[in-house]
Amino acid sequence: MSLSDLTQRINESILLDFGSIFNNSIELFKKVWVQGFITLLFTFLALIPFYILLYAPMIAFGISDPEAMNSQELPPAVILFMVLFMPIFFLGLMTVVLCLNAAFLRICRLKDLNEPGEESYFFYFKRDYLGKALILSLIMLGLSILGTLACGLGIIYLMVPMSLFPAFLAFDKELKAMEITKASFALGNKNW
Repeated sequence: MSLSDLTQRINESILLDFGSIFNNSIELFKKVWVQGFITLLFTFLALIPFYILLYAPMIAFGISDPEAMNSQELPPAVILFMVLFMPIFFLGLMTVVLCLNAAFLRICRLKDLNEPGEESYFFYFKRDYLGKALILSLIMLGLSILGTLACGLGIIYLMVPMSLFPAFLAFDKELKAMEITKASFALGNKNW
């Protein structure tokens, strides 16, 4: 489906009924709680290497020069490390979490509609989707930085549209990353 068709469907859609959404969510939860738990485990396991990569240099620096860690100021090497590598760490982490979340949403759809299909938690780590997920993660990182620069109030607004990125990644293969962003904001603004 093209972005213009998708935007038109979003604009013409009726308002959501919270009661029916809540009841349907409970029924779907009963079907996929195990898959959700496994997705959370994979997410936590994916976080471990990023934390090791983040803290290993600081621990090594503290071991090599213990007195440097006692001072009130951060050493320039640590500041340089944080400025250069933290965005890369966050980008990798966001990409992994985005792909896992999209895979879980795909599993939810399979269970909800009783469709045949494999419960693959790593479905979106394929070459076709990984590049799009990386670009979406770059967009999310940029939007998060901009939202944080707006005294944190911008991030509150951005949470809803950015939480829809995995859904559009999972359910509409034809959309490009920027189109997913536009569609997420269109749907997020309508049903915030």
